[in-house]
Amino acid sequence: MNILLGQATTKFRKTIRISVASLLIITALVVAGCGGGGGSGGSTTVVPDPDPTAVSVSPASGTVGTEIGVVGTNFRNGVQAFVGGIALGSLDHVSSTQLFGFVPDGVAANTALDVRVRNSDGSEVTLAGAFTAVDPTLSFVNSATKPSGAVGSTVILEGDAFGDLQGVGEVRFSDGAGGTISANIATEDDWINDFIVTTVPAGTEDGPVVVVTATGTSGELQF
Repeated sequence: MNILLGQATTKFRKTIRISVASLLIITALVVAGCGGGGGSGGSTTVVPDPDPTAVSVSPASGTVGTEIGVVGTNFRNGVQAFVGGIALGSLDHVSSTQLFGFVPDGVAANTALDVRVRNSDGSEVTLAGAFTAVDPTLSFVNSATKPSGAVGSTVILEGDAFGDLQGVGEVRFSDGAGGTISANIATEDDWINDFIVTTVPAGTEDGPVVVVTATGTSGELQF
């Protein structure tokens, strides 16, 4: 009887040891399958930031120095913008939906250029043919198509695609002998994309006045 009891007790202990070992193995497998026992409840899925989108570019035409705005979504810190493959100058990242920058020197004239926005993580979006660098248009001087004025008098030139940066373009009056005289632009506020304030320079004679930019020359108005 004691022998049989001893054998039964031995078998019971072996069974317990086997059961415990099996339980430990199963537990280890379950934990491994759940991504480890770090206490976080398993692995975390990393969701990438969304790609940028671009809806519009305004204005759609201009010249070197014209400030353009890009409207879209998901513009993040470190964003860059390009027109015709050249980076916009003085880029202003206003918000996740709006950028401003100046059309850079070297863009091709009279060609529809792509505008591209690229985040620092490499995600990007392109608006095909969204901007065209064009010749300036001179419509009026002092609200007239046949303007006049004395040397030293203030004149206001109205038109389009002059650019928004002083020093990139010129206003030229006639010297009466086939040449031109450049007018002085007093401050940076006196030259923006659709009007210019200047004075008639010394030596000006009857003849054409034009606006010259990096992408071309306007039509003439007789002054």
